[in-house]
Amino acid sequence: KNTELKSVPVSLILFVKYDQNSKLWKPNKLGIGRTVLGLLDNSFTTLLTAEEVLIRYSNLAKSCITLKGTRGDGHAFVKRIISFLESKNY
Repeated sequence: KNTELKSVPVSLILFVKYDQNSKLWKPNKLGIGRTVLGLLDNSFTTLLTAEEVLIRYSNLAKSCITLKGTRGDGHAFVKRIISFLESKNY
């Protein structure tokens, strides 16, 4: 049995809140610091020291795009994300 952990490449992080009245998703692009804070706020670790977590989250934040916003309908949101990724306009 192989128990080796492997990294998964990450190119996009989304911090999204749902609001049924939201019609158009207009996200804000986050910088490295706000991305790290968002990751800390939305996750937990038990096997790493605080320093290791900050190093890993900082490296992750440097290597990807992070968007934050409020979305409405899930289908419309997914279409916007796919369109955004296909445009490579980031």
